[in-house]
Amino acid sequence: MKNLLKIIIFFSSCAFYADSFASGAAITKDTFGCKDYEQVRVLKRYLADGDQIAFKNTVSRVLHSGKCTFFNTGDHVFITDSKFFSGLAKVRKPGGVDEFWIDISTFKLSD
Repeated sequence: MKNLLKIIIFFSSCAFYADSFASGAAITKDTFGCKDYEQVRVLKRYLADGDQIAFKNTVSRVLHSGKCTFFNTGDHVFITDSKFFSGLAKVRKPGGVDEFWIDISTFKLSD
């Protein structure tokens, strides 16, 4: 019975998130996003460690390579994926086909 309840709650939450994602989101503060999930985790770790030099060197390199991009406050994005408990969501810009992982604290779901 417990497992059945867990399954029902899980699928209910998935349906809620799927409905929320369909409407998109607005970027609430300038941020970066990367195509590779692990790359974002590395950059976030540099920031958490306070290592600004490593962050700036790495972000400069990955932005130049096209592996990462900037998002500006007010940009509209569509949420395409998320990893529960990671603090990251995958988004794409309207009309774009490339998807980027960004910190979930940097956007707000659209009404």
